[in-house]
Amino acid sequence: MEHTINDLLHEIKNSLAICKGYIEMDLPNHYQILEEEINRSLSLIQTWNSAQMKKEELDLNLLIEDSTEVLEDLFQKNNSEIIMLNEGEYYIQGDYEKLKQALLNILKNAFEAKNNQKLIVVIKTISKKDSYEISIVDNGCGMSEEVMSKVQKGHYTTKKHGTGLGIPFIRKVIESHGGKMILESKINLGTKVLIRLPKEKV
Repeated sequence: MEHTINDLLHEIKNSLAICKGYIEMDLPNHYQILEEEINRSLSLIQTWNSAQMKKEELDLNLLIEDSTEVLEDLFQKNNSEIIMLNEGEYYIQGDYEKLKQALLNILKNAFEAKNNQKLIVVIKTISKKDSYEISIVDNGCGMSEEVMSKVQKGHYTTKKHGTGLGIPFIRKVIESHGGKMILESKINLGTKVLIRLPKEKV
């Protein structure tokens, strides 16, 4: 998977945004999360130009849990909730850090799409014939077809300090694992991100 300097800057910005959110909450028990995100940024800087994708056996449910834990307290303190559902144990071959970055991007996008109601994000993992399917559904503000088309092309964002690289980066990570990402969204009805990862080894 080829990385660009924009990918690197986008991911570091995400980590810093997470750290900023926890610093503003000013609770000592979040120091470990801050340290992990800072270390993740340092690791990204060291390896951003590597074309090699690590291939190792991953517990898909554990990967999802690790990703949600990073943002769990931030969600709770802001009237938001993450619900995880799965039907069994799933293992794939892939790059743990890159997939975690992709999942964090999706969850952060959902958090930033929060409207006046309580934000609920439901992550469901199921086994299909040839793939594992992860659906991430939120009840946030959603996007129009026009905006959704633009954000998928990249370098377009509705966020004040956004870069417009989130969705293309996520898609790049998923496709580098032989998978597919489908984005569905409607104004005031939320967004659904569907990820399919193959069962066969990458």
